[in-house]
Amino acid sequence: MYSCNSKENSDVMLDKANTRKIIEAASNPKSIRDISTECGISLSTGYRRVYELCDCKLLEVHSSTIRSGRRCLLFKSRN
Repeated sequence: MYSCNSKENSDVMLDKANTRKIIEAASNPKSIRDISTECGISLSTGYRRVYELCDCKLLEVHSSTIRSGRRCLLFKSRN
């Protein structure tokens, strides 16, 4: 995983392809699948970028339970 220990690393992360799109798409809590679809990126890229952004504290994780009782992780940009 990518580690954001400093402001400089956080700035580098913001320059990565698709990062700004993901942050904008996550203005409301969404699943990685929904974020990937909205941004037009592959699911694997979506997972990688979303977790990198969580490590950099640019996205926060929300947990939700769906009807079947399964847990679903939703991601939202920090304001």
